[in-house]
Amino acid sequence: MKFYSEITKKLYDSEKDLAMAEAKVKLSEAQKQEAEKAKRMARATRAKEVEKALKDANEAQAKAIKLLKDFTNDYGYFHMSYSTDDAEKQNEKNKEITSNVDSFLDLLSSFLQ
Repeated sequence: MKFYSEITKKLYDSEKDLAMAEAKVKLSEAQKQEAEKAKRMARATRAKEVEKALKDANEAQAKAIKLLKDFTNDYGYFHMSYSTDDAEKQNEKNKEITSNVDSFLDLLSSFLQ
């Protein structure tokens, strides 16, 4: 006599084999569900961390803008010093922008000629 499992959709020679196969399938499905649940929990946790970081950044920016506005209202201007590293980085950006503008102007002048 053969035994048919509706879970595995297979025939088995004994009831014991059927029960063992169904138990394995149920165990693997439970493990998959636990893994998916853990992934969802991790994603939700990280999403909350990102939301908090963005909120903190927005609050810090708003505070900086308010402090700057109050300072300029009291003293008229705000002076800030930059290091040479900042200037070098800005020079690199300016060179890139300038090269892009120059190539655009060269292209434009070639069309106009």
